[in-house]
Amino acid sequence: MLALVLAWMPGMSRADEAPAAPKGPAKVVVIPVKGEISKPQLFILRRGLKEAIDNGVQTIVLDMHTRGGSGDVTFEMLKALEKFPGKTVTYVNEEAMSAGALISAGTDVIYFAPGAVIGAAAPVSGDGTEINETMRAKLVSYLKARVRAMTQGKGYRGEVISAMIDLKSELKIGDEVIKEKDGDLLSLTAQEAMKEYGDPPVPLLGAGIADNLDALLDRVHGQGHWSVTRLEVTWSEKVAQYITSITPILMAIGLVLLFIEFKTPGLSVFGIAGGVILAAVFLGQSVAGLSGHEPLLFFALGVALVLVEIFFFPGS
Repeated sequence: MLALVLAWMPGMSRADEAPAAPKGPAKVVVIPVKGEISKPQLFILRRGLKEAIDNGVQTIVLDMHTRGGSGDVTFEMLKALEKFPGKTVTYVNEEAMSAGALISAGTDVIYFAPGAVIGAAAPVSGDGTEINETMRAKLVSYLKARVRAMTQGKGYRGEVISAMIDLKSELKIGDEVIKEKDGDLLSLTAQEAMKEYGDPPVPLLGAGIADNLDALLDRVHGQGHWSVTRLEVTWSEKVAQYITSITPILMAIGLVLLFIEFKTPGLSVFGIAGGVILAAVFLGQSVAGLSGHEPLLFFALGVALVLVEIFFFPGS
């Protein structure tokens, strides 16, 4: 009867509702969030969430190990997580810095590996440099508003993440100052995130420390009451992640080759190579969705080679 009343109470979030007890072990999918937060990682998350929803999975665990990345992609990932009807968990496996901290804040609960760290989520420019004061103020204000919206009813999480975003934010609970105003951006170890404050005592940020994913799932669902599937990253997603990681190098090489081409009369191998490399830079992130379409890819490659033969090497 209580669950029925709670389901109809206005203002309750998805995480507050009492879900129906699953028949048999709870289904869990672990989705890796590793390396730079970029479009390939968004494709991986979306694929994992879709498969989880299609298979009636109750819990998603983000296996988090990232130093950050694109803000735009971060918000797309948060939107995707909001659509999952079950429980969302972050396992900070080593580090969840910058964009990783924001994504963690958007899940229902956050667990930590014993040596994990989280924090330092201030906005920076695309190349990692500082941005001007006016733009920084606008971005910080926006980020803090987004954080407040997605952390309502989650203890100290909103204030903690705000202190990770804004140098000027003070984090004070009772008489204890955790981050001074105009101090360094807040970053926390697993033990610091689990320190309790207030009356009654509540952990600052984390739901627990777990040695590994199995121990975490024992905490969430009970020992032996879960079955887990770990999402495997496809070849195309790995290629897209690799291209993204070396984009500045590829961009420099492509521009140099095109410069040589402009200084050389006629179409040469330098122009073709430069064009191919720059195409890889601008289209490389979209490679992540190509897994499973290998026959079409080989057909397209064959057509491309035939066209190259006809237009660039006739009679060879």
